[in-house]
Amino acid sequence: MQPKFILTLLIMLAAASLVTAQQKTTDDIVSQPMDPEIYYGHLANGLTYYVRKNVSPKKRAVLYLVEKAGSLQEDDDQLGLAHFTEHMAFNGTRNFPKNDLVNYLQRSGVKFGADLNAFTSYNQTYYELTLPTDSMQVFDKGLDILSDWAGYMTFDPAEIDKERKVILEEERLRLKTANGRMNVQTLPTVFNNSRFAARLPIGTDDIIKNCKPETIKRFYHDWYRPDEQAVIIVGDFNPRQVVKLIGQKFSSLSNPADERQVIDYSIPPAEGTRVKILTDKELPYTYFSMNVRFPGSKTRSDVEYLERMETALLNYMLNSRISEIARSGNPPFMSASAFASSSFGNTDEFSTRITPKPGELERSIKVVTAELERAKKFGFTEDEFKTAKQWFLRGRGAAFYDIANHPSSSYADEYKRNFLDNEGIPGLEYEYNFTRDNINKLQLTAVNELMGPYTSDQNRYI
Repeated sequence: MQPKFILTLLIMLAAASLVTAQQKTTDDIVSQPMDPEIYYGHLANGLTYYVRKNVSPKKRAVLYLVEKAGSLQEDDDQLGLAHFTEHMAFNGTRNFPKNDLVNYLQRSGVKFGADLNAFTSYNQTYYELTLPTDSMQVFDKGLDILSDWAGYMTFDPAEIDKERKVILEEERLRLKTANGRMNVQTLPTVFNNSRFAARLPIGTDDIIKNCKPETIKRFYHDWYRPDEQAVIIVGDFNPRQVVKLIGQKFSSLSNPADERQVIDYSIPPAEGTRVKILTDKELPYTYFSMNVRFPGSKTRSDVEYLERMETALLNYMLNSRISEIARSGNPPFMSASAFASSSFGNTDEFSTRITPKPGELERSIKVVTAELERAKKFGFTEDEFKTAKQWFLRGRGAAFYDIANHPSSSYADEYKRNFLDNEGIPGLEYEYNFTRDNINKLQLTAVNELMGPYTSDQNRYI
């Protein structure tokens, strides 16, 4: 893979989750309007739903069940059981004993991995189904499956014992790689010894091997509840009918009488710079990462969207400069990038990442950090700023003018972020019109000022 291609890819990825280091001075945030095409609401039990008609792809629908629960919610005797619970969703529910759920979906043409999946992280768990909508029987059963996951898993002890081996093998395969082994060792440094460092979603071997069914059921009872759940359905269907089906399938769910408080865990700041150096005989290359962490931001209002645009423009201009180095006669790195993005624990980060050529670690670091220092000291030029604004506006315009082909999964992901992080979802038309009308109001001086906090030597880890 050529450096130019890698850098271009990283620029686009960085721009997809943009943040700003600027602090808000007021809590009076006027939220952007919600896309009027979304059917949004809450059932009486507190469950949140998002429904939208979309015909890309035709005669298909994406269904998500999203839980505001992950490994951070685990008690000390439950390490890994958020992930274990996710596995048990495919091993027995009220309507689908043992492996009947997977077998039924496979008979209906649903492929595990491509159309059926689940994921557990620190503060979320979600389940994803992609179903045909030209068969109402299969689509209706899909909502039964989501409802079963939300409140009617069975946790058969025999199925739990079978799944222990699957999870332990998953852990073994992860730690079999050099990257897997090294990532585990970096956690105390990356997360500043916070709860995140002690709650890796895969858990511990001892608990996975020996936990009692009651311990897993306790996690499920405490955290799988409608007031912390969302159902997201996007696809080629009548949205009013789907909203009605959600009411029928999910209204019977109830919240526990002894509700536990959901804690929004954060990563505390740390003075100075923390450094972690790791080696592994199986790692075929050297990798350098420098990250400055700062308080996280949301994108809910027009003001915050303008700040997001500023960060996107900075990301683009900075990585364009690094791309110029990559196109030079003898760059010291195979790939390099520097960008701001969202992170864990109510924080954002400015990250500098370098994969140097063999023997070129020191020169790579000097070359890239010199570019950061140059941007910090002298800023960017008006020509660079103009090019970046044109790039950003073209991207928003391309998404809007191709709205008919915007995939259902992308909409579903947006609504998931709204539920979990309160990110705005005004819609592609609003975003394009707002960008077009306001991008030339942005000031280069404000963008240049971002480099100060982004290159701080405080709350930094390498």
